[in-house]
Amino acid sequence: MIRSLGASLATATLFWLLAGGAGAQVIGTTTDARNDVRGELNATVRQISTGADVSSDETVNTGPASSAVFRFLDGTNLNVGEQSSVVLDRYVFNPNGPDDVIVNATRGALRFVSAGVGPRSATVVTHGALLGIRGTDFVTWGDATDSERAVLISEGHVRVCPIPEGQVNISAEIQACNEADQSFASKVAGPACGLYAEAVADGEQSGNYGDVPVGNFVIYKPDCSYIAAKTLPPCAFGVLSDAIAAGEALPTPTTVFATNICVASFNPLNLVPLIPFIPCAAGACDDDPVSPN
Repeated sequence: MIRSLGASLATATLFWLLAGGAGAQVIGTTTDARNDVRGELNATVRQISTGADVSSDETVNTGPASSAVFRFLDGTNLNVGEQSSVVLDRYVFNPNGPDDVIVNATRGALRFVSAGVGPRSATVVTHGALLGIRGTDFVTWGDATDSERAVLISEGHVRVCPIPEGQVNISAEIQACNEADQSFASKVAGPACGLYAEAVADGEQSGNYGDVPVGNFVIYKPDCSYIAAKTLPPCAFGVLSDAIAAGEALPTPTTVFATNICVASFNPLNLVPLIPFIPCAAGACDDDPVSPN
């Protein structure tokens, strides 16, 4: 049985190489693949297992209770959660200058962990927003229909720039997002939606700076109608990142925004509270957070 399964995987990999993967640019490797993880390149689909290479322009899809971790050439790690779809659009590794990474997260949850201070020029495109990354560790996810999405950051800085539905010039939007006023004094007429927010690590700036919401947690709607930020306790990042790694379902962004997911009765293994969520009183979460581990 084991020999037969191994032969099947080898045959599938060989078919993928012959059909579309042989000429692709390898940009990293799979350090962990749980349950149903598939790659699609040039209309050819394969099962991705631990140790498999991944290529530029490859689409990665995960099934229920599934997850994968990919390590890029510069050491950056991308953790894809359950029922997610991610396109590895572009990756250029330059050891003597800025890297250029664009990951298109069309559905689901992911965790992005930069290698050291790089990549210095990285963008994650989600449903309804561009995430401009500057040396960071963050998670992003949405609700079941992606009618709302969120970013929660542990280290570094992510600029969240909503983009409208329909056809937009992604390259122009990325440039506009990167060039938005970095003084937090006011928003600028650049990004198509005319608004953005700054996700910064806990303990740094927080609150509204002019028209720009700032906090370690940013929630937004893909229709450009809403964006807000606040600061969550550090244990919230641990709960969500652990769930992504384990292939678990995540609470909706609205739930995380309005409630305390760090209460002692919260079960981080399956993200089902044993009692209803307890709203976090002003400052209470920051004073004495309860570790989920």
